[in-house]
Amino acid sequence: RYHLFVAGVCPWASGVRAIRTLLGLEEVVSMDVADGQSSAGWVFLEGATCNPWAGRDGPFFIHEAYQAHDSTVTTRLTVPVLWDQKLNKIVSNDSWALTKMFATAFAPLGNNKGLSLLPPLLADEIEKTQSRIYQGLLNGVYRSGIARYMGNAEGAAAAATEVYAALDNVEAQLQNSRFLLTSDAPTVVDVRLAMTTFRYDASYRYAFGLSGGKGSILSPDSGYPNLQGHARDMYGHLGGDVDWQAFRQYYRWAGQGFKGPLPCLEELASYAAAPHARRTP
Repeated sequence: RYHLFVAGVCPWASGVRAIRTLLGLEEVVSMDVADGQSSAGWVFLEGATCNPWAGRDGPFFIHEAYQAHDSTVTTRLTVPVLWDQKLNKIVSNDSWALTKMFATAFAPLGNNKGLSLLPPLLADEIEKTQSRIYQGLLNGVYRSGIARYMGNAEGAAAAATEVYAALDNVEAQLQNSRFLLTSDAPTVVDVRLAMTTFRYDASYRYAFGLSGGKGSILSPDSGYPNLQGHARDMYGHLGGDVDWQAFRQYYRWAGQGFKGPLPCLEELASYAAAPHARRTP
């Protein structure tokens, strides 16, 4: 009944995609992955595999789902999108709402019923942590990068300062705990954080001009050893849902002044897959 539209470049969509995999929801929620963005928005070159578009030649554009839901729609055309094939309606395009929906209402339908990514006793703390890391880091990188692209140097610098402060705070938080809120198992906020840290060296540091702070996260000379370990730890859980090649799409925001060189994605992927020393006490 349910179908998920995502894009490999988008950390919000990729986080929902990863939670679908972690909970074993592949047989409950089908999925299409966008090939990228066009002048008409997110595009799926081979078409959509869900009703009512299944069997139609591609390309399929995400605006078709929005317009099928509401022909007068004027909202931003974003992913992820959870589509109800029975009602021909969008369930939600809010990545945080979908994250919680999958981790609660959908979780019992999956093949990994022993995994609790949103334990009820941690629900309030998860909301607080999500709000904190979203403002300074997860969305902060975009506020800085887009301000830079738009020529707002002051806005870009202010947002970058918030990003570096958020990185320092998370680095300190991970000093004595394997995961953000527990020492034995990840929660949804660990997934959200990891989808940003995987992209940091590959895209944000270069395309968004975030070259300050303590430097790299994933590389052997990382300035954030706890974040590096956390990213490697999470990569063992999420690696199959990380589309490294899609990260190149960020460079459309780099501006005409960007001279390169581009970071080696294969090298960064090998850093993410390297062993980590984080252990449950």
